[in-house]
Amino acid sequence: PFTISEPKVDPNKPNRAKKSDSIDGLSGIFIKALAKSLGITTPWSPAFLCKGPLKEYLKKIVAADELLLNEEVDRMTGLELREVCCARGIDVFAKGSSENEMRIRLKEWLYLTNSKESEFEI
Repeated sequence: PFTISEPKVDPNKPNRAKKSDSIDGLSGIFIKALAKSLGITTPWSPAFLCKGPLKEYLKKIVAADELLLNEEVDRMTGLELREVCCARGIDVFAKGSSENEMRIRLKEWLYLTNSKESEFEI
């Protein structure tokens, strides 16, 4: 399977933000690939044009996650669950992905993205 891993950021290079500061510390290739995989930009968009839409998209996801923390994930319909997971890049088309598995993955996402150790400024 194809996976995208985060590039290594050299903390000694000038004008590079630290990973914990913002997405500005990510390479252009990674930002472009992430924006493309989430359906935010076209494959032909240059990396510098992907950063703004990606930041806005992530802000919306963060706001939606805050609402989801107060909602019961177990009460979501299959279609709602699929849409929410897809928006976060959670694989819903894997062979044998059931609604229960999607619920588990979404709960894991919410736990990991809302823990104090994973604060990441957009």
